[in-house]
Amino acid sequence: MTLRPPLVAVVLAPVVCVALLAGCSGDDGPGPAEPSSTPTDDLAGVPAAARALCAPFRAAYARIAEGGALPDDPAAPVPADVVDAYRDLGTAITEAGSAARPEDMTDDQAAGLAVLSQRLEALPDDATGADLAAVEGGLDPDEGREVAEARAWVASTCDVTGVGR
Repeated sequence: MTLRPPLVAVVLAPVVCVALLAGCSGDDGPGPAEPSSTPTDDLAGVPAAARALCAPFRAAYARIAEGGALPDDPAAPVPADVVDAYRDLGTAITEAGSAARPEDMTDDQAAGLAVLSQRLEALPDDATGADLAAVEGGLDPDEGREVAEARAWVASTCDVTGVGR
């Protein structure tokens, strides 16, 4: 099994480094380090208007990192705690997004987050690596662009680098 860091860019790269969530290190080390603080405690660098949307991403990344290694085999089940973290993220995106959209978020970025939230919430209890990859798989070109823009917004706005590591 290979340890794959959480979605740092926003929610899924190769088999499941949720790029929504940035970058697989490929490190086969002993596991993620304990977070230095609660993921939502240190939002000082995040614009106030974006905190409601950024806090769930930070919390999800920390939970996913704590969930351990993801299987190399895309057909193998993903740990239940990790599946729950992804689904909870989908729900939190929906709830935070309906409260107030940050002024700097474009319509396309908001639409991309909506697509991701729906797909994350729909993950089955026995999700596999292939199910996680399908969150961004099969998107039409417009949805793919919107999701990419949403990932970029989260990466640049939410300061998720190092969360859960």
